Amino acid sequence: MSQAAQRPDHSPADADGVLTVVDLGRPDVVHEFSAEGQRRSFGRGAECDIVIAGSGERRLSALAGIIWRMDGELWLRNVSLAHDLYVEVPGLPPEPPLPPRRSETDRGPARSIPGDLAFVNGPDGCRLRVRQILPENPLLAGSGYGGDPEKTMRVPPVPTSLRDVAQALCAPLLEGGQLPASYAQISAATGITSRKSVRNKVEQLTALYLDEIPALRSLLDDRLEREAAQLGLPSAPRVGGATRSADPRADVVDTAEQERRSALALPTYYEVAHLLVRRGLVTSDGAGPAPAPAVEAEGGRPGPKVVRIGRAPSNALVLGDPSVSREHAELLIGDGTTEIRDLGSGNGTFVNGVQIRRRKLNPGDLLTIGKFTLRYDGRKLAMVRRDQ
Repeated sequence: MSQAAQRPDHSPADADGVLTVVDLGRPDVVHEFSAEGQRRSFGRGAECDIVIAGSGERRLSALAGIIWRMDGELWLRNVSLAHDLYVEVPGLPPEPPLPPRRSETDRGPARSIPGDLAFVNGPDGCRLRVRQILPENPLLAGSGYGGDPEKTMRVPPVPTSLRDVAQALCAPLLEGGQLPASYAQISAATGITSRKSVRNKVEQLTALYLDEIPALRSLLDDRLEREAAQLGLPSAPRVGGATRSADPRADVVDTAEQERRSALALPTYYEVAHLLVRRGLVTSDGAGPAPAPAVEAEGGRPGPKVVRIGRAPSNALVLGDPSVSREHAELLIGDGTTEIRDLGSGNGTFVNGVQIRRRKLNPGDLLTIGKFTLRYDGRKLAMVRRDQ
């Protein structure tokens, strides 16, 4: 059983970037995750690292779950055969449950735990508080987004798949304007005729940076709240779906007037567009530096082209879901062959339903990464579906 620190979880050790988990039934015991690969089991069994006393109903499994550190963040795996586990992020809508294992031989589904503060919940009053505040997080400066937190932000490059949209989005700012491009302007600049496709790409780009930089998300939420109050709108939508109340007088404003007032508000991608320009991720010469497309083999000879796949925006193929690791897998594209290699991901990589570490891909193969299924056609990957 692991040794847990006997101290409050707001002590200075957290400021060093230590990730922590606390059982709210024993708030004086802090379980630290200071190194990659560290893990803690939890459940009502005495052999667990975190023993949950619970309510005595014995619905919580003896071994319910495992929390471990991977790629600088904490992950949760449900190893119970009997019940769901839930991840709760304050201020955001409920997350989908993490279901139990299907059999004794199944490792159990896993997902990353998002944000600086979250809770892992299970039956019998199981409730774990998870804090993840790393040194590069601007909130460590103590003033949220105040002062100059961008000096401490770790801002990843624009994903290759979104570079054309990012360039069009930021074009007016690069020319000295104050507002980023509209959907119509982006459509004209990129040649993407579907307005829905443009909107989806901009929303994906925005969500990637808001997820990576919590202070940027807070800045947007605060701005939406101020705008709702100033414009007399019924509510200011928080990113993620939750809402904040605004001016109660807005209830008497008709729909047409609400639409007119809403048009006066800044777009939700305003903060992200300005950040990309300030950080030089989008410039007048193009959308910043691209991820390196190839690696060098031993002796300086060119190696295969490497296409990284994962949840982080720095990947060439970004799959935005907690079931996907930050750097999940990579394609190795050589002379006439393409291989897929798992990078030690939390949920594994599957080809035609079989978990693999490294495998050559053939036309028609189905690749499963987290909740995403993609088909390889001999040249590229195409999305087939995303499970709910």
